[in-house]
Amino acid sequence: MRWNSKRKVARNRINQPRLEALEDRWCPSVTSSIQNGVLTVTGDAANDAVRIVENGARVTVTAGSHSQTFNAVQSLNIDLGGGNNRLTLDVSGRFNQDTAITVTGSDGNDQANIHLHNIRGSGAVSLNADMGDGNDQVSVRTSRMAAQSNLTVNIDAGDGNDRVSLALGRVPTGGTANVTANLGAGNDSLNLAAGGAARNATLNLNVDAGDGDDRANVALGADAAGGTSNVTVNLGAGDDTLRAGLAGIAVNDNFQFTLDAGDGDDRVILAFGGVARGSMADVSLSLGAGNDSLQLTGAGVNANADFSLSVDGGGGTDSARFRLSAAAAALVDVSNFEQQTGLTGNHHHHGDDDHGDHHDD
Repeated sequence: MRWNSKRKVARNRINQPRLEALEDRWCPSVTSSIQNGVLTVTGDAANDAVRIVENGARVTVTAGSHSQTFNAVQSLNIDLGGGNNRLTLDVSGRFNQDTAITVTGSDGNDQANIHLHNIRGSGAVSLNADMGDGNDQVSVRTSRMAAQSNLTVNIDAGDGNDRVSLALGRVPTGGTANVTANLGAGNDSLNLAAGGAARNATLNLNVDAGDGDDRANVALGADAAGGTSNVTVNLGAGDDTLRAGLAGIAVNDNFQFTLDAGDGDDRVILAFGGVARGSMADVSLSLGAGNDSLQLTGAGVNANADFSLSVDGGGGTDSARFRLSAAAAALVDVSNFEQQTGLTGNHHHHGDDDHGDHHDD
């Protein structure tokens, strides 16, 4: 009986039904396809993490633990879909033809880290990133542009408290870089560094921070002799802060910097380097309505330079502190500051501030 009992138990275990494991089937939240050289990467409503690496028209797309590689890619169309997404995009720019890159975000809190480098002179690279509303973070770096190459970057961060970082390498000889950053409404922050323009090169830079209490740090490298830089910064309504450093303006350089701080109690700290002979430079600062403060520092201006410096405090109770070389102070045109220090009487001075208190060092 004991032997039969054990045999019965053993037989029951052998005949007990079991579930068989099915093969692993992946339902991707990110899909990729290519048609006529256009690689399209599409996310869904989930929180996606996508990494895209290009090297000589060969592109690898990685989402999670799955990767796909595509050849003969001519342009990229990336739609991150809904959710809080993360994108890493590394483009070497070694295409033999013009390359267009489009990035579309959603109303989530998206992150995009984009690096454009090794851009050849035989083609042009354009990046258009529309991140949608939400508290987005965008970082764009450019480096190693070849002579005669052309770059276009358009960033629209949408509404929300966004953080945007732009690190732009030097525009090469004979090349052009057109860069636009729209931060949208919200309390945004911007860190911008640009390497300037080489000989016969042009840098066009336009920043619109939108409404909100924005913070912007801008560092512009010196152009080479014969370079051209046109920079426009609009801070929009709100209590904004701008810290800007403009390196020296070279021989035969063509340089223009325009600031519109917009309404609100703004704070602007700006310093510029020496202005060399034969250069044409125009620096215009408008602080708008509100109780604004300005600190302006400037180095020497060569007697053979065509230099214009105008500062307008706008409406409100505004204050300014000037630390300018004698040559720069003699050329500055100051308007609508109720309080100011640092100018000694050789400057042009007019506006509502004629009726305020002035304190000259």
